[in-house]
Amino acid sequence: MARPVEAAALAAIAARPAATDLPIPATSPERARSRAREVLAQPAYAEAEPGLLERAWQAVVDALGELIGQLGGVAGVEWIGAAVLALGVGVVTWVIVVGLGRLRHSTAADEAAVSPAG
Repeated sequence: MARPVEAAALAAIAARPAATDLPIPATSPERARSRAREVLAQPAYAEAEPGLLERAWQAVVDALGELIGQLGGVAGVEWIGAAVLALGVGVVTWVIVVGLGRLRHSTAADEAAVSPAG
């Protein structure tokens, strides 16, 4: 059995106007859709374009994909695509390792030049 407080709360909820009793919107659905499109077309809602590095990487991946696709179509030449891909990965790895090594050596040399002699 419901307590008096619960009964009063249920009566108050039942006495509220139903959702169908809401006022009719002053704006037509077409105008609301049009305004929504206008707002969503603003630059703040535009999808971000890929950055320079992402576009360059995508160009490399696309070029390799085309090359491997063309090589894969020729009978007996699939291994060339794999070799080209492995060579590319090796070159990129070598450039990164050599570049980081030079960067570390130049940073250590710069710190040694700045530090006072002990």
